[in-house]
Amino acid sequence: MEREAHKGHRGEGNKLCEEKSPYLLQHKDNPVNWKAYNSEAFKLAEQKDVPILISIGYSTCHWCHVMEKESFEDQEVADALNQDFVCIKVDREELPDVDAIYMTAAQALEGGGGWPLNVFVTPQLHPFFAGTYWPKYHFLKILGHLTHLWSTRRKQIEQTGADIYSFLSTSSNVYGKGERLTINLEQPDQTAFTKQSNFLFQSTITKSIKQYDKTFGGFGHPPKFPPSIKLQLLIRLHRRLDPSNPKKNELLKIISHSCESMARGGLFDHLGGGFARYSTDEKWLIPHFEKMLYDNALLIVLYLEAYQVTGNEMFRYVVEETCNYVLRIMENKQCGGFYSAEDADSEGHEGKFYVWTRKEIEELLDKNNIDHEHIAYFEQYFNVTDEGNFENSTNHLNMIIDRKQPMNTKWSEKYDNEGLRKCIKVLFEHRESNRIRPLKDDKQLASLNGLMIKALAFAYRVLRDVQYLNVARKAAQFIQTYLYSSETGRLKRRYREGEVKYEGTLEDYSFVIYGLLELSLAEDDATATNQWLTFAQKLQSKQD
Repeated sequence: MEREAHKGHRGEGNKLCEEKSPYLLQHKDNPVNWKAYNSEAFKLAEQKDVPILISIGYSTCHWCHVMEKESFEDQEVADALNQDFVCIKVDREELPDVDAIYMTAAQALEGGGGWPLNVFVTPQLHPFFAGTYWPKYHFLKILGHLTHLWSTRRKQIEQTGADIYSFLSTSSNVYGKGERLTINLEQPDQTAFTKQSNFLFQSTITKSIKQYDKTFGGFGHPPKFPPSIKLQLLIRLHRRLDPSNPKKNELLKIISHSCESMARGGLFDHLGGGFARYSTDEKWLIPHFEKMLYDNALLIVLYLEAYQVTGNEMFRYVVEETCNYVLRIMENKQCGGFYSAEDADSEGHEGKFYVWTRKEIEELLDKNNIDHEHIAYFEQYFNVTDEGNFENSTNHLNMIIDRKQPMNTKWSEKYDNEGLRKCIKVLFEHRESNRIRPLKDDKQLASLNGLMIKALAFAYRVLRDVQYLNVARKAAQFIQTYLYSSETGRLKRRYREGEVKYEGTLEDYSFVIYGLLELSLAEDDATATNQWLTFAQKLQSKQD
């Protein structure tokens, strides 16, 4: 049986209090002597001649929290780590390039990956062992085993590290030593290109139809992530197909059914709007409750495009409720731009902010003078039962019902049915005012802000709600003011509490340009259009 963790005192060598990353700051009081990812930590490992533990995660990662509580807050584990290793914490959202290197190493070593990602490397940063979440007892065994191997089979470990380093260097170019891929596009063979493109399109359609979950929508098995990009691709392929092609309607059914199912289930927050990161089951019923800015940006665009191609009013409502969530919770009202994510946990329990017992719902609504018939209809509408559908007989509200009634009509009742509207209002206001909200990762990343600028500017173009355009403009101005240097032409990646840090990566440049191009299309004034186009061109020149 695993022993309970005994929380230790903050390690004297723990340097994370000097950082701004919310994820690193979560570990600043651990008894582990954590360092940030920098040359000082690498030199320390060389001086001590010990291996390095590089532990990578992000602030809203549920299993990162679990491993911290079980192991990194535990004095016994900390003593083992502090004695025989140099320990480095990395926020994967701040350093995606570092995360990519060690995730590739983990996949090469273990065949898989995830977060928390724990990689053991030599002082020369050559990876030799990796894994994700380990329970405390297992983690202690691993630490003891690696310490023994380091002292008895050092050459074998170093050879493994050298082999992985060589693999990463030649196959991925992640260390900057691989060969550059060169493609000649000056005189393409148009016939061959068209033939290859058509083959890829048909192959994609065939595979998507085969992988499609005909019962619950989406693709594959749980955990099911919202397939935003794949569905957007299918929308484009649907538009390309001739009306006489039977696959055209089949694609439209996949798109519509998948979008409906994701929004009807618990992946969507039916009180406050916005999508969680993924579903733990095939029905889209119970999510992993964290909300990520990038997911919601991509889903806003998907549902707008689905609305355009289907005319389903439900999709417009989903977009409006998601945009309202972003503007209410995720926008930095002072300087513009958007925060990164909200955690799944509050008060130490996943989903506690979002779920209800039936008794709790009935007592709260009755206290607010809601008619019993309206309460009963609310419970039927959102599938509330005594047994619940989540832990401890709690209910996560959802609209997973039979298909006899068109979904767009059913969704509209949230707005048209007065009793239902009152119930939603009471529960939402109680939740927002009386419950402890999950932790918000309030760092602002250039790439994610670019995605949300795209989403809101596109939402304005389709729905003509000027608040979306105004917030998108303000976010672009935030990037221009805080994350861009007119002297160097370079982007920085992260802003938090007045500190700007890290050079922009390829995804930062790409996504910001992506957002600016959409914003230029949304502007009705030629001067404003040119302003954003000019900024995008400057970034593109630097990216090139």
